[in-house]
Amino acid sequence: MTALLLSPLYIIFHIHALCLIYKWMGCCKKHFNNIFVKIIVGVIYGILVLSLPIGTVLHAGGLQRLLMTIGNFTLGASLYEAFVVIVADIFILISKKRRSKKEAKAALKAEKKALKEAKKASKNEKEKSESVITEVESAENKEADSEEIISEATEEADKKTDNKGLAITGGLAAAIIVLLCVIGVINARIIRTSEYQITIDKKVEWMKELNVVMVGDFHLGYNVGSRQMKKMVKKINAQNPDIVLIVGDVFDNDYDALDDPDELKTILKDIDSRYGVYAVYGNHDVQEKRLAGFPFGKNKDKAPDERMEKFLEDAGIEMLRDEYVLVDNKFYIYGRPDADRPGKGVEKRKTAEEIVKGLNMSKPVIVMDHQPKELAKLSQAGVDLDLSGHTHNGQIWPCNLLTRLMWDNSYGYKQIGDMHSIVTSGVGVFGPNMRIGTRAEICHIEIKMGN
Repeated sequence: MTALLLSPLYIIFHIHALCLIYKWMGCCKKHFNNIFVKIIVGVIYGILVLSLPIGTVLHAGGLQRLLMTIGNFTLGASLYEAFVVIVADIFILISKKRRSKKEAKAALKAEKKALKEAKKASKNEKEKSESVITEVESAENKEADSEEIISEATEEADKKTDNKGLAITGGLAAAIIVLLCVIGVINARIIRTSEYQITIDKKVEWMKELNVVMVGDFHLGYNVGSRQMKKMVKKINAQNPDIVLIVGDVFDNDYDALDDPDELKTILKDIDSRYGVYAVYGNHDVQEKRLAGFPFGKNKDKAPDERMEKFLEDAGIEMLRDEYVLVDNKFYIYGRPDADRPGKGVEKRKTAEEIVKGLNMSKPVIVMDHQPKELAKLSQAGVDLDLSGHTHNGQIWPCNLLTRLMWDNSYGYKQIGDMHSIVTSGVGVFGPNMRIGTRAEICHIEIKMGN
């Protein structure tokens, strides 16, 4: 429903943006005002803008994949285009205000000229000083004519200056948008390793340290595929992990969007760890159409596609659905269902108190929860480490400034009472196929046991 409501606004905005582009073109070169040039530009712009909504409603296939790929790049560019449009509108308003002041001055001069002409009409009443008045008025009329000519020339010069300023400013803005998008696309494909060292104040027999790798938010689909997963698996195996934990959003709402499911399974199966790979579902591990990030269509169960479940099983990933495993009789891993989309068989997920009920709290308790919610409650319940994703750290500046206001811990490390909280920005991307001001990452966590 939200997607349908926002679609008209999206189209109206881009129509307004296209009008500004035409205006900018007219300021650059006169031949850009040619109707055929404008039609070509309008068609190309329309394809870029409409590729995402059209691709969303098409059936899976080569054309749909192409349109979705183009649309996700355009969506990222549109965010920064919006900033440029706002600035341009402000610039236009200021220019109009300045022009209004000039017009007011011109009207005042015209009024003065009219008064002088009235003065001229009464010269017959002043016969004695007729010659003197005539000379004065002649001089004044010449002065008024000169002022009018100067005023017109000044207005023309100002108009040329405004056009030149708009051409330079528009060109600079377009160059900045393109540069940011290129940097963002490249940056999204570079996976870094974030290092964390924490201590859990519990003694574990025959285990002084635990080497954990946390990953999440793959968003496998139109933006992320086999190439990115190969990079990720290579990074994970380089850490020689004891255990690998995936904190949700393996998929991007559409199983049919996977570039090669069989190859992806093989790649993920190559993850090498002592105790295996465990995962939880996220809010995007559900088969549903989305338009610019908003649900489009219905999935009453809010549950994963059966093919998604089979995919993870074949890839050697063990899903935890509101349940725990006691690993090697040394530590607990608890996997919580997503807060918004808990999945099949889970009407309401367990509370923080219910999670730890029946656990031996002398052993370390590690919780995977896709969204970093209820951190204080988990800490009070005695959880030692909470691992989350979901936020992407905003993914694109300045969204990372907003996520800091929305979450108690939007990214990185934070201690909540006696509990450690670590939130990853994820491996993949959602929506705009770029990262600006954030990074794709895996999290290498070294946990020391004891004091």
